[in-house]
Amino acid sequence: MESWDSYDQLSLMCQSIEQELRMAREIQRSLLPKTLPELPGYDMAAYYQPAGEVLGRAGSRRTTSPSLR
Repeated sequence: MESWDSYDQLSLMCQSIEQELRMAREIQRSLLPKTLPELPGYDMAAYYQPAGEVLGRAGSRRTTSPSLR
């Protein structure tokens, strides 16, 4: 029966990790702005897709304007 105990422990560990990842994704999502700033002459867009893992970097930006690169 030791293998079943090991399986149960592994299953519990996986569930715990999945719960922590869900919480981390929710925390990261809550840090994102609800609306984008409006700047004359600029069109803004945003896309958010949570990663399968929690990383240190929550976002990035990209510009298409040569003068801002």
